[in-house]
Amino acid sequence: MKLAKTARTDVSNYLIKPPILLPESAVMPSLGPTLIPDDSGFSSQWHLNNLIFPGIDLNVTGVWDEYTGIGVLVGIVDTGIDYNHPDLAANYRTDLDYDARDLDFDSFASLSDDAHGTVVSGVVAAALGDGDAVGVAPGAEITGFRVGFGAGGSMAQISTQMQNMATVDVANNSWSYSGYFGDDFATSTFAAAGAAIRNAAEIGRGGLGTVIRMDGWRRSMLFDETGLPWIPPSPNMPTLAPPMLHPGPCTRPRARRPNAGNQRQLAAAERRLRRAACARYGEPSA
Repeated sequence: MKLAKTARTDVSNYLIKPPILLPESAVMPSLGPTLIPDDSGFSSQWHLNNLIFPGIDLNVTGVWDEYTGIGVLVGIVDTGIDYNHPDLAANYRTDLDYDARDLDFDSFASLSDDAHGTVVSGVVAAALGDGDAVGVAPGAEITGFRVGFGAGGSMAQISTQMQNMATVDVANNSWSYSGYFGDDFATSTFAAAGAAIRNAAEIGRGGLGTVIRMDGWRRSMLFDETGLPWIPPSPNMPTLAPPMLHPGPCTRPRARRPNAGNQRQLAAAERRLRRAACARYGEPSA
């Protein structure tokens, strides 16, 4: 019987910046994160902390002082995972994984085509101070839902793991079918998988719904930046231009009263999107 590994809580490997000495009456905000991973490869992880072009990264390191993902369970729907890897062992839940390819409760990367799941797991939750790299949520727990691809895969495997997504807080699927809209849930081939995804989104996380991330997409994108083809939902919208310009996102910006940092950031992001839409589709910006 496999025993669950618990998340690592030792902080002896974290490098803590020395405090800045100030006059007793001075009050200064924090100038940067104090939790700096000492993992050997962290300095090369430009997507987390870009030292060459500051700011061109995920802007996540400043959050780690307060939150690293502790308490969140992420299910990796992918190939097998080398959960003995020093970057993953501390955060991997061997008691919760399932292998739909071999039909057993062990998602270990046992074949030569099983490398992808290990890489994805490291990007998500490689632990602090345990190896070469750091994940974006280094305190989160992960578990593997192994499937095969190509000749080693099947729709039955996919449907099974879509059902298992309801048992985790966040599900990661860094894979796709070739072509657009190939997985049509209205067809008999994909109906079971579609129903399982809907079920996870409705009952996962104790009824809050499992978070199923969308790969290759960011909230700041306009639709034509996603690479997806525009499918006209109406004869009145043969292209993306009509919905972007109606009801006047350029000339009638929505009123806001930003009274907090997050609101100001959202308002600024909204203005950037409006300006981009106006520049792209010709209406003068307000």
